[in-house]
Amino acid sequence: MVVFVDEEFGYRLYAWETNFQTEQELAAWWREVQDAEPFGANAKALARLGKGKVIKRVEGPIKGAPTLSVHWNCDSDLRLTSGEVVLHAGHVSTEAYFGEVDEVQEALERAERGETIDPRTLFDASSVQELENWEAVRAAALSEMEE
Repeated sequence: MVVFVDEEFGYRLYAWETNFQTEQELAAWWREVQDAEPFGANAKALARLGKGKVIKRVEGPIKGAPTLSVHWNCDSDLRLTSGEVVLHAGHVSTEAYFGEVDEVQEALERAERGETIDPRTLFDASSVQELENWEAVRAAALSEMEE
C-alpha cells in the first residue's frame, strides 16, 4: 500500500511504499507509535523505523491514498481514505506540548483587571492571537514596554 506523507506541513511530500496490506494494518501500527518526531524531522525514517521499503518525493497528494502528516507529537496524525483521523500513542495536545496556554490565559485575565503584565509572556506564545481578548492584552503589553 502507498501512503502519502506530508512532512512538516508541506515542507516535503513523499510517497511511502509500505509493507501494509490494508489501512487497518497501517492504523494499528500508527496507534502503537510512541514518538512521531523522528518521522517529522525526516520522513525517510519511516523506511527505517517504520514498516516500509522506499520513499520518494512527490509534488502533491496521492489520490486514493491515506495521508500521514508528521511533524511534532502534538500535530502528527494519520488520515484514512474514509476521513477517519488516527492519532499515535504518543500524541499530546498542543497546550501540553508547548506548555504556554496557562501563562497566556493568566496574562489575559490580569490585563482584563487592568493589572500590568510581562509582555514576554505573550510574545513567546504562538496561540496568543487566537485568544479572545488579544487587543486588551496587546495594549497592556505596549503600555508596559513604553514605561
